[in-house]
Amino acid sequence: MVPVTWYYAGRALLYLILLMAPAAVTGWIADLFPASIHPVTEFLGGVVVMPLLYWGLYEALRRSGARSQSFIYLLVLLFLIIAVTQIRTGVIAGGWEHWISGLMTLAYASGFSWIAWCGYKANQNDAHAAYHAEKEEQINMHAQAILRAKEIEQRQAGGA
Repeated sequence: MVPVTWYYAGRALLYLILLMAPAAVTGWIADLFPASIHPVTEFLGGVVVMPLLYWGLYEALRRSGARSQSFIYLLVLLFLIIAVTQIRTGVIAGGWEHWISGLMTLAYASGFSWIAWCGYKANQNDAHAAYHAEKEEQINMHAQAILRAKEIEQRQAGGA
């Protein structure tokens, strides 16, 4: 039997890999382009490609039935930490690049928070739908049992 700590360590490692994979992929894609446009490709990779990859990972996890909400919460936390450090660097060292990066990352954190909230509501709606479907199934079973009992009662009354 595997100890619980190994289970949580495995999940933590999996989430770490899932959080770092899009950053590695965007860096790899940026390296494919010529060195003259490397800063532009790194910028576009960080602004466009990386958030799309994170969103795609979240959707893949959600569709596969995995714990996608935990992933998106970690992603929001990661973006909030990055935003705070960028804004703090902008305050301490100055430079508008850090402010823009911090505000943009804060916007990403807000967007992923909205996605997390929508996922939470969807999970809640799925749970309510499953509950009501089960309740309706039980009602149907009771109704069928009552109809069978009445049918048997009528047969016994007609046969006697």
